[in-house]
Amino acid sequence: MEKTSFTNNLIKLDCVDSTNEEAFRRAKDIKDYRLAVSSLSQSAGRGRLGRQFLSEESKGIFLSVLENEILNPQITARAAVCVCKVLEEASGISLKIKWPNDIVVDGKKLCGILTEMRNSNVVIGIGINLYNEDFGELTDIATSLRLCGYEADREDLLTRLLIALDNMLDSYEKSKPGDLDYYKVHSCVLDKDIYLISGDEKNPAKAVGLSEDFELIVSDDNNHLRTISSGEVSLRLRT
Repeated sequence: MEKTSFTNNLIKLDCVDSTNEEAFRRAKDIKDYRLAVSSLSQSAGRGRLGRQFLSEESKGIFLSVLENEILNPQITARAAVCVCKVLEEASGISLKIKWPNDIVVDGKKLCGILTEMRNSNVVIGIGINLYNEDFGELTDIATSLRLCGYEADREDLLTRLLIALDNMLDSYEKSKPGDLDYYKVHSCVLDKDIYLISGDEKNPAKAVGLSEDFELIVSDDNNHLRTISSGEVSLRLRT
């Protein structure tokens, strides 16, 4: 593996409750300022808004990277750009980003990203479906690289991700308009009719743009504009 900040701070496990939780637990053991935790499976993997994330043994990449500095609000979206680039370059598959942080293929979720902060530690959790062949009741909304026709080398892909994430974290304080442009081009949400979902409320809107901080700009039925951050709501495309 190319030398990175994770070279001496990469923990590989067979099973863990959550790689995000394990990264937070091990924060005090950081030799430098970054830590990565990878596991073959998770017993309690989770996504945004407390949702469960399917983490079958040896079927995916379940990775969390921890940075012990406070990062800016763009970090989740920039992580999505970073992961999308790695997956596209490795697989040759055309991917899209569903705001704020899902990587999708033809509308089906391939990868989820969850960013959490505690004290001064920020953890970026990444779950990628590699070898799943049957998603059961989730078949209509989930997919894997194998189902997309690409047989991934798990260790090679993990290495690529760590190198790319390390480079991204090294430069996160610098303005990178290219990331915003990439995100817009790869968005499956912009210029689409959507529902904004918060609790039991489901409000129709149209996604019309992104702010410089990757916040979603939406227009309601009265053409009133509103800017929303990733922690406020979830969204669903209207069909």
